[in-house]
Amino acid sequence: MLDKALGAVKKYNMLSPGAAVIAAVSGGADSMAMLLFLMKIRERYSLSLTVAHVNHGLRGEEARRDENYVRSFCEKYGLRFEVLHADVAALAKQRGESCEECGRRVRYEFFESIDKNAKIATAHTASDNAETMLFNLARGSSLKGLCGIPPVRGNSGNIIRPLIFCTREEIEAFCRENSLDFVTDSTNLTLDYSRNKIRRIAVPALKEINSAFEENASHFSQNAALDEDFLEGETKALLLSAQADGGLSCKALLSAHPAIRRRALLGCIKNVCPKSADFKTVGAVENILSSGGKIQLSPDTFAVSDGAVLRFAAPIKKGEEWSEDIEPECINGSVCHNGHVSICRVNKKIFLDTQKIHKDVLDYCIDCDKII
Repeated sequence: MLDKALGAVKKYNMLSPGAAVIAAVSGGADSMAMLLFLMKIRERYSLSLTVAHVNHGLRGEEARRDENYVRSFCEKYGLRFEVLHADVAALAKQRGESCEECGRRVRYEFFESIDKNAKIATAHTASDNAETMLFNLARGSSLKGLCGIPPVRGNSGNIIRPLIFCTREEIEAFCRENSLDFVTDSTNLTLDYSRNKIRRIAVPALKEINSAFEENASHFSQNAALDEDFLEGETKALLLSAQADGGLSCKALLSAHPAIRRRALLGCIKNVCPKSADFKTVGAVENILSSGGKIQLSPDTFAVSDGAVLRFAAPIKKGEEWSEDIEPECINGSVCHNGHVSICRVNKKIFLDTQKIHKDVLDYCIDCDKII
């Protein structure tokens, strides 16, 4: 395990001499193994090491046990220890997030608050990477999702994963060899979460087929990341060359390879309407490039093509109010306003408020979104 971890540090230039490192330690096998690894290379890199622990307030006495274990370990070895107590369930409800999303946000905000210039070391492993790939694949991910967990992340590469090439079996063997104790999160032992089902059912089944599944998944994710980087560069080049008249040249898009074209369209849709960015919408927009047409991405945003240029814009404002005198006619047995018809665009809220008081002012209304 030590060789793999050190190889990852060198390959991705995770650490430089004199670096400040915040080790995110939960007390589990993975994070304790990472902490011991960092302690072993501390002198080699002259590291300033801080241990950070988050008590999410979700597991009661068990969470306090984890915190106390990590605290005791740090006191034993003279390590700086920082802890955050957070009521993640309440924060998630307040912000409309899932507990998982909220917990992740809280953790990284805490780590960065300790030292914004430090490296943040997390204990993601090759096993975590394989599980993430399977999870993303099950959700219908693109190639980007199959890149798994990046060894280095963040705008300045400040988040590092030194154990990313190490499997869980290798890490637990390392703990045994070094008589390193750790705690176990009981929620990891249930099948209540999708990731646990992948970890406890899917991965063992795949390892029966090939015992090197996790290592092979790691190699695949590294190659996928290289492919993703190349394809993303080609996509940016296409978007740059296709710019035309406030939009994108349909001819340029159609002449590009479908893989690059679809990536370009997906990126454009994400920019204007992230919730509509899926394969189905990309296909619909792709279909109007040559023939022209209009695809609604949201109540306020459309993809519009005239066969020459594709644009992403808000709907065009309708014309001015219109009125005209006509011969009185019977419509369903009633005379049409003494021979005068007027049409105007009305805000829905104003319409509803007006109707409460003057029910005879706005007699006939048509939903503008339903008019072709």
